[in-house]
Amino acid sequence: MKATDIYTIWSATFEKALFKDLEQCFLIVTEHYSKPNRHYHNLKHIENLITQIQQLSLSADDNAILINVAVFHDVIYKAGRKDNENKSAEFAANWLSKFNLGTIESQMIFDIIRSTNTHQSSDFLTQLFLDIDLSILGENEENYQEYIVQIRKEHIQIPNYLYKIGRKRFLKQMLSREVIFTTPEYFEAFEIDARKNLKNELIDLSK
Repeated sequence: MKATDIYTIWSATFEKALFKDLEQCFLIVTEHYSKPNRHYHNLKHIENLITQIQQLSLSADDNAILINVAVFHDVIYKAGRKDNENKSAEFAANWLSKFNLGTIESQMIFDIIRSTNTHQSSDFLTQLFLDIDLSILGENEENYQEYIVQIRKEHIQIPNYLYKIGRKRFLKQMLSREVIFTTPEYFEAFEIDARKNLKNELIDLSK
């Protein structure tokens, strides 16, 4: 899937948006995801999320919401910052208002993007996107190791000992959850392997 394919899928979720506005927005979005410091949070990540979303049996409205969340959720990303999710949500809200998207749909997209900060929610559609976003944790060993390397590259400015402290904190937080994946489909597909991957990385970081 190329950037043009992502654009085609994403732009099709709008009925009242102007072509020039969609093009302008996607150009900016693409520029953000294509920055040289984006080793994991890039267009390939968005492609993976959209591919998963399209494989689900969703209503047209829910599909459109999650496609937009996928496109916008990491548009603002600076490694180590705690406001990436809020800024990405605000970026999305500003553009969605120009696209004449319904208030309810826009608010849901905004709320789901913000929830990626804690990766916790009681709303099913939000839970579904969070599971999709975290699915890398339950990938096979080769893909997971590639993900680890990419995340470290995005935090290259952080000294190794400090990075290990922060990364170990994240791993322990995820492992302390009663479940990592909330929806039945993703729990069955990824929970066991995700816990194995996280535990193995934690052991490696502790050496």
